[in-house]
Amino acid sequence: MRHKPPIIQLAIILILVLATSFSSARALMQVLPQNHSLEEMKNNSVPIEKIVQPHAISENTDLSCYRTVDEIYAIADSWVTENPGFVQWIDIGDSWEKTQDSEAGYDIKMLVLTNEKIDEKPILFLMSGLHARELAPVELNLRFAEYLLENYEKDADVTWLLDYREIHLLFVANPDGRIIAEDQAASGTDPLNAWYTNTNTSACAIGDERYGVDLNRNFPVAWEDGSNVPCEEFYRGTSANSEPETQAIINYLDTLFSDEEVKVKSLFINLRSYGNQIFWPYGYIPDSPPDESALINLGHRFAFYNQYTPVQLGDISTSVSGAVDDYVYETLDIATFTFNIGAYEEGGFFTFCNYFEDYILSDNLEALIYAAKVADAPYETPFGPDITDLNVNLIKVNEETSFQVTAYVTDSQYYPFGMEVQNIYLVRYSIDTPPWELTGSIDIEQPKDGDYDSPNEEIEISFASDHLDYGRHILYMQGQDLTGQWGPVSAVYFAYEEPPPIEEDKLIFLPIIFK
Repeated sequence: MRHKPPIIQLAIILILVLATSFSSARALMQVLPQNHSLEEMKNNSVPIEKIVQPHAISENTDLSCYRTVDEIYAIADSWVTENPGFVQWIDIGDSWEKTQDSEAGYDIKMLVLTNEKIDEKPILFLMSGLHARELAPVELNLRFAEYLLENYEKDADVTWLLDYREIHLLFVANPDGRIIAEDQAASGTDPLNAWYTNTNTSACAIGDERYGVDLNRNFPVAWEDGSNVPCEEFYRGTSANSEPETQAIINYLDTLFSDEEVKVKSLFINLRSYGNQIFWPYGYIPDSPPDESALINLGHRFAFYNQYTPVQLGDISTSVSGAVDDYVYETLDIATFTFNIGAYEEGGFFTFCNYFEDYILSDNLEALIYAAKVADAPYETPFGPDITDLNVNLIKVNEETSFQVTAYVTDSQYYPFGMEVQNIYLVRYSIDTPPWELTGSIDIEQPKDGDYDSPNEEIEISFASDHLDYGRHILYMQGQDLTGQWGPVSAVYFAYEEPPPIEEDKLIFLPIIFK
């Protein structure tokens, strides 16, 4: 047997040491993929890497993707410093334990993402963690914030959304209860028996098997119909809005949505688990809500992305009284939905990380991006068509440059199928300024096949580069259906690069011939 020379042996050892060190470091702290599109994530052409912090809820890989309350708060604190002018981390009240002892418990904190240089915007409000044991909704809410901050000025849709939307995210609405659920998840407690309520001991002593108030039964609408039995899992509390967590949320919502003009340009989504469903009000009665057709329409639009079952909550369950959804819809008059994410067979309330990473994350990120797009008029914009596969490419012919734009415009993005669709009537685009800020945009008079006569059309046009400055630009596009309804805007970046100067040593001098 031939022995390798000492120098080769040393090189092999060094490579193995470096590989091991890299692997260990990567296992400690992985981050979301840099600048990858949702389509790439959805098609698994790039990995959706889980973020594993040194103090994740559990070292068990089934739950290692979930951050703890302390980690979430620390991450949000760091975002404020790293993103000046875009991030606020606001204390809106105290948890029950902090009201009893200022050194215990938690502040209830709200993250607000927006470009603060631009005023008066539509609002998207996302809430999670009202029930302590629901791990995946909190992580999804956090990942959505991460995706937006990471992709600002990289992804055109994310950029205009942070510029022209105000996004409020309540990650952990019940931090005291969440701490208990985190310990239970780490110790292998059955998710069905995991902590649900806050930690209020005033009606049911700590020694009892269950204590605390179900915060999603403590809001004022139909509160009186909830359980008045202390120590029961769905205990409604001593009175409507009795809990400090509920009070903090209501005070914030009431202030945020005090202006009637703001209400019509706002959308509220409560992230829950589990069941793979999309709910809209009412939950406490099976009666049809006043905005039923618009809620059904938007619910089916959301379902196109995550393939969940869209349905009015009151139609499929026993009444859910005192819920935040009905309060926001009925009292504040805001378009309201619940995403009930995850499945029993995939971990239930403690959703397995592989299922969260492979399905919940990419599917629901797309749905939440869509939600931000239509928050300007949630009862109207979703009736309009969507722009997909938008691309801009540079074309050079005989030293002349132009840009080719391709896209699809469709009114068919519903799930399940069977919703009424409209033919496309018109498509328009603008460059560097969004269409709603222009007195006029550029209409695309006909699709690629010549006539707007279908709910699904292919767009292919060209425009000259003469009027463009060198550098990066953003193209906005929007479709309109036969009823006159404009759909949500989609956008894409494209670059117009200045040609390099001709180098002197490459200049060609031709002889001058005199006759």
